[in-house]
Amino acid sequence: MTSTWTIEPMAFGEFPEVELSGYTYSKNQGVKRASPALSFLLRSPQRMVLVDTGPAQRDQDHHPSHVQLRRSPDFGLDVSLERLGVAPGDIDTIVITHLHYDHACNLDRFPRAKIYLQAEELRAAVDPITHQKAMYEFGLEDFVPSWVRASWRVERVRGDFDLADGLRLLLLPGHTPGMQSVLVQTESGPHLLASDIISSYDNLDDGAGGWAYPGIHTDLVACERSLEKIRSLGAVVVPSHDWRVMDPAWYPGH
Repeated sequence: MTSTWTIEPMAFGEFPEVELSGYTYSKNQGVKRASPALSFLLRSPQRMVLVDTGPAQRDQDHHPSHVQLRRSPDFGLDVSLERLGVAPGDIDTIVITHLHYDHACNLDRFPRAKIYLQAEELRAAVDPITHQKAMYEFGLEDFVPSWVRASWRVERVRGDFDLADGLRLLLLPGHTPGMQSVLVQTESGPHLLASDIISSYDNLDDGAGGWAYPGIHTDLVACERSLEKIRSLGAVVVPSHDWRVMDPAWYPGH
């Protein structure tokens, strides 16, 4: 019998004003929206897994080239984990969907954790296309990104990978070359933590009966193939930067 998991979303802060077309390709130009930086705690009867570690929570770890994160007493790494009864030291498994700074900071806060990352994403991060260089934080003067400081704990994954019973990592490139999502088996069926291949529920309806590509991407053909793969799963899709994800306290409790 396949293990089932619960999914508990957490917001590690908010980007106050995001251009929605950055999520939905050429659609919604000029539309601004507050956008959370989300992470997810997965629990089964046997273990816990953290998906993404969010943007920097400390000012000294925040590079000036990045959009300033809005923090509040209600949201953040420490308060979110504490609310769920978990300490950073309790986490021994982390999945990083991709190495952009808003998903892969704070790794030093989880000293016991083994980090699962696509090998292709590591290659992309050290040789990024120009417009994603700052997102990867690699090659910035006098600055070492969190993922570099934790590289000795990284387990490289090549393609789709069964991380645990009921938990599968899926290579879904397009937003980045090594983008991966997490397919989670729950009591009500499969849920896909899509990360930035589907940042918003707006991606699931482009106004013409189709799905919108991510506005930030390295390869539109790869985006198309990844979206086709997602549709074939028949899973509930959970985006990565949409406040509506936080409406239920946990999944599949909606």
